[in-house]
Amino acid sequence: MKKLSNLVSDEVETSQTIAREMEETVSRRYIEASQTISTAMEIAKEDMRELSKETLSAIRTVVQKGGSAMKSRTSQDTKDGTKHPPPPTQQVTMKGLFDAAAAVTTLFESVVGDDTEK
Repeated sequence: MKKLSNLVSDEVETSQTIAREMEETVSRRYIEASQTISTAMEIAKEDMRELSKETLSAIRTVVQKGGSAMKSRTSQDTKDGTKHPPPPTQQVTMKGLFDAAAAVTTLFESVVGDDTEK
């Protein structure tokens, strides 16, 4: 009976040791995964900030060029007395905004995807 009791005790102790080791491994891997995700999110946020800056710069350039062209056209109108029609514009629609957002998202995903594969 003593042998059986010792065998059961040994088996229980071994099972408890294995369970503790598994718990420690899971905990360690969870922490590593959390840190990896956190790092990836910080990189993505920085990439988005950079993309936003670049986009803002491009928009400013377009607006400034548009303003310069408008001033040039206005001064040309006063010089030769003819009226030049303004350039054609497109109405801003929800679909257009969603299309632009989708394009930015696709660009962002391609940039983030390239960074994570390296």
